[in-house]
Amino acid sequence: MDHGRLTARHVIGHRGMPSAAPENTLAGFRAAADAGAAWIETDLRVIADGGIALCHDSTLDRTTNRVGPVADLRREDLGAIDAGGWFGPEFAGEPLPSLSQLIDLLNERGLNAHLELKLGGGGRLEARRLVESLAAELERLAPGRSVVLSSFNHLALAHAKRELPQLEAACCWDTSAMPEDWRSVAEFVGAAYIHLDQLGLTPQLIGECLSAGFVVNAWGEPADPRMRANQLFNWGVSGIFTDHLPELL
Repeated sequence: MDHGRLTARHVIGHRGMPSAAPENTLAGFRAAADAGAAWIETDLRVIADGGIALCHDSTLDRTTNRVGPVADLRREDLGAIDAGGWFGPEFAGEPLPSLSQLIDLLNERGLNAHLELKLGGGGRLEARRLVESLAAELERLAPGRSVVLSSFNHLALAHAKRELPQLEAACCWDTSAMPEDWRSVAEFVGAAYIHLDQLGLTPQLIGECLSAGFVVNAWGEPADPRMRANQLFNWGVSGIFTDHLPELL
């Protein structure tokens, strides 16, 4: 697998292409590919039988026709959950996807992915189960496809990096909550990337990250995505996660 770093000025479909299709669905990832995106981002949660579902929230309530914890699901439940009808009738019946289905799509469409590890209250056992399942699924990733692992849970990310040293890792922070010892954390993880919220992001902070040897990617939805992206790229950011792909591609 080719896991070279992103070059400058990459636009990444945040949870697919949520301006045109329901977030974190195969329809959304296909829409991102159709729009010309080379990279998408999604969220991984381990479920009750060790499978991995793609869902940002810890519960199903916001983006499906069901309620309750994602962690309680089993693989056979995913296809019966409607993750698209809330967005529009044309997406009714769009299932809650698995990581296995995403790998198939990455291979089919030539996409690359940022995979954010989401953890609940399951502690070390949950993190281990998530990473073990992730490692097994990535065995099917086609040559030439690239994956970056990211998380706000830096201990889980460090475990993932130890188990999957061939992959690059990204430490995520809200810019306003970035700790003074952020460099020590990122080095402990073995991260190559720093992912920061655009809100409050400054050229000084970006410069500090770059000087320390990290690649910076930014997320968030400003009032004028095109103008803000241009500014951030000029400051040295390498990638922008966006809900508005057509405006930035």
